[in-house]
Parts: sequence; C-alpha cells; structure tokens
Amino acid sequence: MKKLKIAIIFLIILLILVIGILIYLNSSDIYKNDLIVSPVEENDEFTSEEKFDAVSQSLTKQIQYKNINSFHLTNVTDEQMAKKYYSDYKYNMMYNPMLAYELLDSEYREKKFGTYENFLQYVNDMSGYIMGESFSNYKIEKSDGSTIYTCEGNNNRKYYYRETSVMQYTVILDDYTIITDEQKETYNNWSNEQKVMYNISKFVTMIEQKDYRQAYMLLDENFRNTRFPTMESFRDYIKDKFYDINTILSAQSGEIENGYTKYTIQIVETNSETGLYEQETITKDIYIKLDEEMEFSLMFDEL
Repeated sequence: MKKLKIAIIFLIILLILVIGILIYLNSSDIYKNDLIVSPVEENDEFTSEEKFDAVSQSLTKQIQYKNINSFHLTNVTDEQMAKKYYSDYKYNMMYNPMLAYELLDSEYREKKFGTYENFLQYVNDMSGYIMGESFSNYKIEKSDGSTIYTCEGNNNRKYYYRETSVMQYTVILDDYTIITDEQKETYNNWSNEQKVMYNISKFVTMIEQKDYRQAYMLLDENFRNTRFPTMESFRDYIKDKFYDINTILSAQSGEIENGYTKYTIQIVETNSETGLYEQETITKDIYIKLDEEMEFSLMFDEL
C-alpha cells in the first residue's frame, strides 16, 4: 500500500515536470519563430564580425529550408500595364459606372456626356459591345510628364489612358470629341473632298459607338427639328437603319444645293468576329456642309 502511494506521487511529479517542459518550449522565442539558431561558442579565435557572419549564415540556411517570408520581385511590362488599364476601366464601366464616369478626363466628360445620366445611357447602349470586346494592341507615348497608353480593342475602337502614377489615370473613349492641334493642322491641309469623307466617317463612327448625343447635334437644325424632334426618335431610327459595324465601300458626290453637297454612299455590314463583309449593303444619300473649325452639318434620306 505504501509502495503504491509512492508510485502515484512519483507519477504526479513526473507529469508536472513534463507539463512544465512543454509550456516552456511552447513559449520559447526559438520555437515561436520556427527557427533554430545554432549558437556560436565563445572562442577567442573568432572575431565579433566572424561570429555575426556565422549566425547570419545559419539563419539564412534555415529560412531557405523552411521557405519562410520568401517573395519575388516582378518587372511589369508596358503591355501588362496597358492590359491592366484596359480591363480595369472596362470592369468599372459595367460594375462601377460612377467611378468610370469620374475617371473620364474632365473636359472630355463634359463635352461628350454632360451628365452622369447620359453616361449611364451610353454604357447601357454599349454593354453588349463592351462585354464582347477584347484587347488587341497598344502603344505608349510621353506627354507633359504623363504616360499615355493608347489601347485598341478587336473591333478597332481606341481608348486613351493618361497615367500620372501607377493606377492613377484618366480616360478618353474616342479620338474625335477633343480635337488636338495636330488634328486641326492635318484637317486644314486636306481638300474639301477629303474633309467630307473624314466627316462622313466620323458620323458613322459615332453611331457605331452609340454616341447618339453628339451625332444628333451634327444634324442640320431644321432637319433635326422636323424629322427627329427628340434624340430618342433619332436613336430608334439609327438602330433600325444602320448596322452595328458599318464600312463605307464607296462614296460618289453629286449636286450642291443651299451649301449642301449630296454624296451617295454604299455601306456594308462588317462581321465583328471575322472582320469580313456581309453580302447585304445599304445605299444612302447624305447631304453635308462644311463649316469653320472642323465643324459640319448633315442631312440624309430617310429610307
């Protein structure tokens, strides 16, 4: 009986010692960091610097072995940044339109949309186009301390991202709303025939990109008020009478009346996936008048 009591007491003491050792090991800084630092014994043959190197090498080997706190530096290419801006803004247009609106260049935003409601209508009209478009190519240039990324989608539509620092940028969605001095100089050196074709192409681009607001304001005022008293009626007409992607095959000039020159144009639908022309074509008579400062007005037949 006495021996049993002694054995029980011994086991209790042994258990207490084991628990104590485990608590000590668990709270030890060595095990907290999952590192075992091999001590450098005091030895007069080693200088302080050599002792530090020895400990450093020991730590380095163990960190490499444990793969702790490892990281890699990656150089981001211009193309990767271009794709990032392209996809980031595309996502914002669909899922965070208020941010997308605020990211627009302020002058461009006011001239193209005027209000957030107009921008929302534009995004709604373009939603299928935006979701179906993919990144095609890019170019970059430096201007006024900024980097401008020009990105092009697979449908040849261009976007301009002006970067002031990484992921800090403003956006312009076309190349015709804000006219540059270089564009003006080029335009002024053209013949009237070249100017007319440029402006017809500009109008067609506007309606392809669902920019009904600006296209509507290009109409001759009397023609607009008589035929399309509201922009909604103009939008409905364009959706019904034009293709999603229009290519001008030919244009032939005709008579001039009240300052307007008649052009008979033939338009074919272009397949957005293949880039090939469809068989059906549209023939329309467009009447256009050139004004100062790259301005123009037009009318068209209503067939």
